[in-house]
Amino acid sequence: MIDGDVNEFVDCIAFEDCKVRYKGYRYWFDGICYDDKTKEYSTYITKYEDKVDFVFVEDIFVYSSSSKDDVMFHLLNDKIFDGKSFYEVEAEMQWIDW
Repeated sequence: MIDGDVNEFVDCIAFEDCKVRYKGYRYWFDGICYDDKTKEYSTYITKYEDKVDFVFVEDIFVYSSSSKDDVMFHLLNDKIFDGKSFYEVEAEMQWIDW
């Protein structure tokens, strides 16, 4: 991971929002949240144009489960980024502030 440690990034997304730049876009990783009403953990990743303004492109990942570990597993291992998993592309991602 460019400008950050991948293990610290993974720890961060377990609890809070983190953003990266990847292949000309910005990605907003929403931290894993627990909903008392549904009794589920959930997270999502939203894709934006790489501009100062928040120009929404699409939601690329949305996942919920009764298990926080299950959410994290899918977040890191599902083929989210052009048919590749987070770990397959993280070396090309730049951890950014927004």
